[in-house]
Amino acid sequence: MKISNKLFLALLLMFFTFSSTLTLAKNDKVNPSNQPKPTQIKAKYLDQTIQKIEVVKPKVKTPQVKEELEQIQAEQIESDKTIDSSLNKISTRSGLAKLVIGPDYKNAGAVRSEIVHLQNQVRQLTRLESKASTSEKTAIQESISSLNEELLAIETRLNESLKGFSLFGWLNKLLTGFVSPVSTPEITPTITPDLSVTPSV
Repeated sequence: MKISNKLFLALLLMFFTFSSTLTLAKNDKVNPSNQPKPTQIKAKYLDQTIQKIEVVKPKVKTPQVKEELEQIQAEQIESDKTIDSSLNKISTRSGLAKLVIGPDYKNAGAVRSEIVHLQNQVRQLTRLESKASTSEKTAIQESISSLNEELLAIETRLNESLKGFSLFGWLNKLLTGFVSPVSTPEITPTITPDLSVTPSV
């Protein structure tokens, strides 16, 4: 009988702690004066890759390759906005909420989803490279290496924002279904020389 009373009290204490923390977190969202001010500098996480693709597009003569590059660039612009917004929301979570319920796994999941999407774009650019002409391949390889570098920086920032101690972070992580991101493999671009044979007369 004593064990069941202790268990009941422990569960009741956990419930009140968790519900009061959620109330505090909601109050932080309602009253912006309670929130810490985000940094004034808006980071653009994929700016280098987007600019490289912008430089590559006029050089591309193959219509199919050019169309796919434009689509990839448009997706990267959207991914950049999502990553920037989500990482800012993660960093502005109040210290008390982070201590009790852990980091913002919902927005971390959004960043993780964009990381996976960008990793797929690396594969797509690699396939696109095989369709491109020799002069276009070098520029596409530069875009691939740039995207890999920026992916690594995003993953590092996400992992840093998820560090720290929390009382019920494990429960929050379990309830949101967050899975840590898989690290981006290092892809070293290789430049292949043009080995076309011209017949001699």
